[in-house]
Amino acid sequence: MYDMRCEKDGVMFGLAVDGVVIHERKVLLIKRKYEPFKGAWCLPGGFIRLDERIEEAVIREIKEETGIDVEVKELLGIFDSIRRDPRGRVISIAFLCEPKTLGLKTSGETEDVGWFTIDELPDMGFDHKEIIEKAIPHLSPR
Repeated sequence: MYDMRCEKDGVMFGLAVDGVVIHERKVLLIKRKYEPFKGAWCLPGGFIRLDERIEEAVIREIKEETGIDVEVKELLGIFDSIRRDPRGRVISIAFLCEPKTLGLKTSGETEDVGWFTIDELPDMGFDHKEIIEKAIPHLSPR
């Protein structure tokens, strides 16, 4: 299955999705198994396939990486900082999601999966802390 990334002159360009899954003011994170940011905590997400819609991609990526089903609640934004991904130019479309199931499991791409309070996040890869910060005003009060 082809995805939305290509390479030209040794530089990768890609279109990706990231999911901010929130449950009881905790955010779902994955620990990456591979570079870039091997061993770092990150949001579940990945590259969009050529044959799927963007919301389908975030639902698929979250399921593949964490084992849970989600419902997309709203678009958080487009994150396009030029150097957000060390592999090249990757633009991410981020969504706020709500879990429909809670049974977590790791995948071939993840070392670990877990819930973290939004007030005490670990060091994270990419610009994922910035994405989570964008989601906080959209959450219900404590």
